[in-house]
Amino acid sequence: MSEKAGFYIDENDLVYHYTSVDGLLGIIKSKSLWFTECSVLNDESEGIHIVEKAKEVLMEQPYEKEYVSFVLDSLHDKIKSKCFICSFSRDNDSLPLWQNYTKSNDKSGYNIAFKISDLRNALYKYFTIFDPRVSIWGVVYNEDIQKEILKTTFDKYYEKWENKKDLIFLKMFLLSELRIFRFQFKHPAFEPENEVRCTIEFSENEYDTLLIGEQNFIKFRNASGLCAPYLEIPIEVENAAKEITLSPM
Repeated sequence: MSEKAGFYIDENDLVYHYTSVDGLLGIIKSKSLWFTECSVLNDESEGIHIVEKAKEVLMEQPYEKEYVSFVLDSLHDKIKSKCFICSFSRDNDSLPLWQNYTKSNDKSGYNIAFKISDLRNALYKYFTIFDPRVSIWGVVYNEDIQKEILKTTFDKYYEKWENKKDLIFLKMFLLSELRIFRFQFKHPAFEPENEVRCTIEFSENEYDTLLIGEQNFIKFRNASGLCAPYLEIPIEVENAAKEITLSPM
């Protein structure tokens, strides 16, 4: 996969979490980052943009109809899952992102710099190392690159699918790749955000179990009038936060 895709990130890279003053105080007091369930985020195509691009690729290639159905069914299964996202930017001085977080009465916003390795360590203290539900990737906005990545993936699995063996395992491995692309492909209109995402994904059954559990793992907050599910993931803010920047006045 081409490095220009923006997918890959270096463990020593700094990324910036933009937030309001209330958000900053919440992070410091709770010593945690909030991961919000994707259905209440500001992109209506969140998590489903990949389906449109996948259909385009599948229709442009000479795949058998049965394989096209196999891939689309796999995508449909994945869309049923629940994903929680904490967003960062590679840009430490983004005007669009400052504007998003200077709407409160005090007209000020902040960004907090974190190192990728510290974010990964925080996640793996909370989840099992190499847990497939957890990932950190850069977002890809270029639709030609998105389609190139999907075509390479579909070609690889088409060769295996033609043998008509172990289709259950084939679907499992295909899903493991598509789950990453699902939330790392975004519409080009969001490219100014230059986003890096930490994602935590649960199946429908896992989500329902956590929702009714006694440990209050899934919490809820008001997000522009919506009841937004979120997770609090502990992080040692005093060590992990490399710098805090106030928005331009």
